[in-house]
Amino acid sequence: MKVFRFTLILMAFMLLASSIFCAEVKFCAVGDILFDRGIRTRIEEHGINYLFEKVKPIISAHDLALCNLECPLTPKNIGYPLLKRFCFRGDPESIAGLTYAGFNIATMANNHTMDWGRDGLTETLRILQENNIQAIGAGANQSTAATPVIIRKNGLTFAFISTLGFLLEGIVYNENKCGPAYTDINTLTELIKETKKQVDFVIVTLHWGIEKQTKPATRQVRYAHQMIDAGADLIIGHHPHVLQTIEKYKDRFILYSLGNFVFDSTKPEQQRTAIFSCIFDKGKIKEPIIIPVRMKDCQPGLAEGKDLEIFSAWAIDSSKEFIMAKSTFSQAIHLATNYPEEIVTVPIKEWNLPGVRITVFSSRMEIRFPEDETARVLPFKESAGVVKDACLVRDKGYAYVYAIVGDILEPRGKQIAIFPIDLQKKTFKIPSLDAHNYYNPWKIRAGDVDGDGEQDLIVGVWKATKYFPQIENHIFVYNRFDDYIYPKWLGSKLGPSFSDFEILNVNNDAKDDLVTYASGQNNEKGPLAFTWDGFGFKEIKYTVCPSLFSGKDLKVDRVAE
Repeated sequence: MKVFRFTLILMAFMLLASSIFCAEVKFCAVGDILFDRGIRTRIEEHGINYLFEKVKPIISAHDLALCNLECPLTPKNIGYPLLKRFCFRGDPESIAGLTYAGFNIATMANNHTMDWGRDGLTETLRILQENNIQAIGAGANQSTAATPVIIRKNGLTFAFISTLGFLLEGIVYNENKCGPAYTDINTLTELIKETKKQVDFVIVTLHWGIEKQTKPATRQVRYAHQMIDAGADLIIGHHPHVLQTIEKYKDRFILYSLGNFVFDSTKPEQQRTAIFSCIFDKGKIKEPIIIPVRMKDCQPGLAEGKDLEIFSAWAIDSSKEFIMAKSTFSQAIHLATNYPEEIVTVPIKEWNLPGVRITVFSSRMEIRFPEDETARVLPFKESAGVVKDACLVRDKGYAYVYAIVGDILEPRGKQIAIFPIDLQKKTFKIPSLDAHNYYNPWKIRAGDVDGDGEQDLIVGVWKATKYFPQIENHIFVYNRFDDYIYPKWLGSKLGPSFSDFEILNVNNDAKDDLVTYASGQNNEKGPLAFTWDGFGFKEIKYTVCPSLFSGKDLKVDRVAE
């Protein structure tokens, strides 16, 4: 009897010691994984493991690995396809790819989970369970789907909450039947508060946002902050199919969108993705990093060369709390507490003009004339913030750099700073801040939209209007006079909502035109072109195909003269 009691005491001590000394969990997360359409072809050609061969060493090195499964896994005879434009279905055998890579958590709260009906989703949940992959964000009814999934690992307890940010196309919402979780923000924050009392960490994944837009919507930012305030330790988003801003709020990270991971998208911005990795320890999150990844032939692999440079530029431009450093696997981006200006080496914009090179960084501008051994550095005032975007105009012996500046942690800016550079005297004046209210400017370009031979400034802003209360992207146009600018047109609603724009001459006439790319469900229309008619922009049919969205690097634009 004494021996038995001693054995129990010894076992209890060993379990306690294990929970004390092994209370670390390596965690990683990726974006969307699809097993249909072009991916299906790759599987037939190379086998399922081909998709994950290059990233398996990374994924499998983690204790918990999460992905967004962007399709049901079901045979054709279980379920039926919904009547919608994009309807996906993966073969049940594709589950072997997830297990081979090392994934053990799959979120099913997305807009393709139900593509093969409720029976297809039920079959998918069964297949995931049989292969020891924990499904989150879906269940036999809404109560089950929205219930946090508790996972215990290495002495730590995690709660995973997964939900949709919008209602689904092609199927009627029914809280009593199988489906993905759909939770409003108030219910979600209360759920997080109650769950946090029972676990060490709460991880929330959301299928939300605007497709192909690289910045989160204002509402997403507000909701994310509410979730962190309620007790969430990490927020992971997906759906836009591109990487979005990473924010640090109250020492917790918000990954608004991790983009694609295994997908058949052909646009470079949709092929650049990432693996988020961190270590959970008791009471803290350690070593959070982003590992740059590029998909080639539907297969994700570590980003190299030009892809790594572009990724680094995105990191500096999109999320202002990055530090470049080596990780275990490759060149990676470590998330930091403070913004370390001294290591920012990727320029936001750079122009090589006759006799001078001008380089704009987020916190400074460098000007180099041929006789200079080192660049002349113009630091920015802290009160102005950091640069978000910039353009350049040459005029009367001057080069004027117009830069959107704003707070370091905000995705958009506040004002326009004007930097006059005397190209003849090889000097620069003190920069000035324009006093106009720009309503969250995020992009600036120069072009002659009215054909008068003078360059105008075209500014993308994020605002609502009197007649259109929804906050979305608009266009402002400003006239220039030396280092002074004044309004020409202040952005009525311009066609469907858009996520990006460029100034191009699409009709080979005397005027530059505005080209926009629609966001959300309107993006299937492709680029839209607008010309200036004296009072504003009107839509036109273009004769030269706009190359804005062909995948070229837009960081270095043409110099307006």
